[in-house]
Amino acid sequence: MRSLRKRGHTIDSIAHFGDTLTQIAAAGDYKSALEKTNYDVFLLCGSGNDLLGGGDLYRHLRVYDKDREPEDYLKASFFTKLAHMETLYCEIIEETLEHSQNGDIKILSHGYDYAFPQNGYWIGKPMARQGILKQKLGKKIVVVMIDHLYGMLRRVKFQYPGRFDYANFRGIVGSRWHDELHPKKKAFKDLAKKLEKKF
Repeated sequence: MRSLRKRGHTIDSIAHFGDTLTQIAAAGDYKSALEKTNYDVFLLCGSGNDLLGGGDLYRHLRVYDKDREPEDYLKASFFTKLAHMETLYCEIIEETLEHSQNGDIKILSHGYDYAFPQNGYWIGKPMARQGILKQKLGKKIVVVMIDHLYGMLRRVKFQYPGRFDYANFRGIVGSRWHDELHPKKKAFKDLAKKLEKKF
């Protein structure tokens, strides 16, 4: 948000640190904000906390097996979670279109770049809990997860053509990570430029 503001955009944020899509949908505070103002774009940032919050990633990963392929480490619960997130996206979009004072409002979201497992709270330690200790394997599993996330966003976009879109952040951050989830300052600026092109 800071990077976008520095690029001259007026942004009113009602986000709360650590919120999941479930919490965003349940609170519904975006609806009253949309009714009172004439926003051009509703920036819906979700999914990261849904998948990784609470260090719960291990619940969606199978135990390490030297013969297991990266895509086979994801349990059914991961895809159940992803399907629930897709439902929530659609619910929030529907309510945005219903409550927005601007009849032409666009809803914009984004995915993530391929994060690096670094023995941190969100990715590395949950993977280690399942015996996944090799960073090379961890990176491959992250790639599979992120690609599935983009698949979900693509399906939502298909349901709301011209109304919902998302920025693809893959390949932008590269190795410029502050920690497992958060890019460094210069990378944030590049992400802001990518997001800006969508609106």
